[in-house]
Amino acid sequence: MRGPAKCLCLVVLITLLGGCTKKVSEENAKKVQPGMTLSEVEAILGSGRKDGADQYEWTTEKGKLRIGFSNNKVTRIEHQGAPRVLTEEEQAAEKARTDAKWAEQKKDADRVMQDRDRINALSNVYSLLFAAVGTGDRLPANEAAAAASPLANVNKGMDAIRSGRVVVRWGAAITDDVWAYEKDAPTKGGYAVGEKYNPPEKLTAEQLRPFAGR
Repeated sequence: MRGPAKCLCLVVLITLLGGCTKKVSEENAKKVQPGMTLSEVEAILGSGRKDGADQYEWTTEKGKLRIGFSNNKVTRIEHQGAPRVLTEEEQAAEKARTDAKWAEQKKDADRVMQDRDRINALSNVYSLLFAAVGTGDRLPANEAAAAASPLANVNKGMDAIRSGRVVVRWGAAITDDVWAYEKDAPTKGGYAVGEKYNPPEKLTAEQLRPFAGR
């Protein structure tokens, strides 16, 4: 066979051989995991085309599957048309980031709950003191006078005062900005309540210091 006929046969043969290239199924592509050896990968996917010093390539139903090796172990999987499979190191790093994110979110949620409890305590104290003042112009003179408030047995304001969580400025004018504050607020900052701060607001230690002990 010579001339054009021979060339035509070669073209047909090449086309047929190319068309027989078997595509890797997506199911098998997903079976490849970091740490596998080249032999283990080829047992699943068949022989791949070498694409660089430590990389092989396969054709999948969705595109190309490129797998990188180091010391004959899979270290990188790039699957065109599908999410890339993370290496063991990347999986560990991603898990650490996720765990840290959830831990921070839990801390934020706990902080919100703690702040809510603190605000509620001061709000109850404010209501208690307001009821005790009546038509007067000053806060109750002492804890015993506050206990006579109509709300003493209704809300938890007295509990916050008796436990020491909240400090009341006994006998202060009701026009004062601050009526009561958290016990550590004058040194560390914290919530306070009063004529100006109702509902309770978080103030700095510097803002609260002028009202402490008065």
